[in-house]
Amino acid sequence: MTTTPNATGWSELARIYPTTGDWPVLVAPDTTRWGGEAGLGMYGRRHGEGIRAVFGLGGEEPWRIAEDDYCFECGNTRDRTGELSIGSDRDDLETIGELDSHVWQDSNPTLIRAERPCDSLLELGWPGILNIGWAPSEVSIILRSWEGRFGAVPLSISDSTLSLVVARPPMTIEDARQVAREHFHFCRYDTQFHGFGGISPYVRNLVGARVWNFWWD
Repeated sequence: MTTTPNATGWSELARIYPTTGDWPVLVAPDTTRWGGEAGLGMYGRRHGEGIRAVFGLGGEEPWRIAEDDYCFECGNTRDRTGELSIGSDRDDLETIGELDSHVWQDSNPTLIRAERPCDSLLELGWPGILNIGWAPSEVSIILRSWEGRFGAVPLSISDSTLSLVVARPPMTIEDARQVAREHFHFCRYDTQFHGFGGISPYVRNLVGARVWNFWWD
């Protein structure tokens, strides 16, 4: 079930979510709805119990990517997707509620009844990334992992974009590089990293970043 508030800032609505049970999402007007499970997509991903299974990362095999295809500065190494978890002494929603989000305050979010913020897109019926073919359940597994490990929660969506607000972002280059790998699996370099001129600038941009933006061309 979804409702639309009259006038309350996104951050405040996010902060009081534990009381209301309604998570705010900024939905582009022309966003379509899911009509059921999408196919596994052009990259042949599969369903599984965790984020590594969704990304198709098996066992201890290295994730191989050529230097001229934006190598992660470390050659062929074991992919550590799903391992990094950043902690905090503060409640995630309190942190998010205090962020400088004046741009969001003028918006009119859709409120979605969801057990967890990361489940709101599934409840809404977001179509996901239509040209790549992520299934709704796959997106849900990814977002659940990121919410648990980084405090990343949905902010806005359209048919080809997704933005997350992050309570516990990576604060070092080493951690940011691991996060960037997961972003790469979720959103391939041809769109996600294109405007940054490679992995290194993207990694630097992730350090302390409170918003993660994804765009699927």
